[in-house]
Amino acid sequence: MELLGRERSAIENARRVGYLDQRNQSRELIRREYERWCWCLKIPVVRITRRSPCSRFSRIILDMYTTPNTLSAEGQEAATRLCEQASTTPERSVSPFGAEFRSVPNALAAKFARDVFHLATSLGFYAPDLRLLEARRRKYGQRRSAAVA
Repeated sequence: MELLGRERSAIENARRVGYLDQRNQSRELIRREYERWCWCLKIPVVRITRRSPCSRFSRIILDMYTTPNTLSAEGQEAATRLCEQASTTPERSVSPFGAEFRSVPNALAAKFARDVFHLATSLGFYAPDLRLLEARRRKYGQRRSAAVA
């Protein structure tokens, strides 16, 4: 399926700013395309969605599965502090593999998403998952050597 002009510009904007704003978009194709791009660059996925069509609050989702990293304990604490600063009633779930912030006001959602992306890519707030790195090295190292032989 082909992306429309508006959808292509949404993807290009997401690549530029570091997060995908899906508050006015509902197609899964946009999300998959952005996640594929994040997977290739090994950066975390940060998305903004609406809680409901007429909600005054947004949901910010951070997924670390596209990186060989996890959030460190310091990163999880920093994400919790960010949520408490952004919302008067913070609703969140934070783990080493990602986070979901459920009650961020729409006016603060873009800044919050930028801050979450910056946090997830800042040294000290993430830790490399050495088992995953080793597994990828073995998997792709074998494939590369088999192609050469």
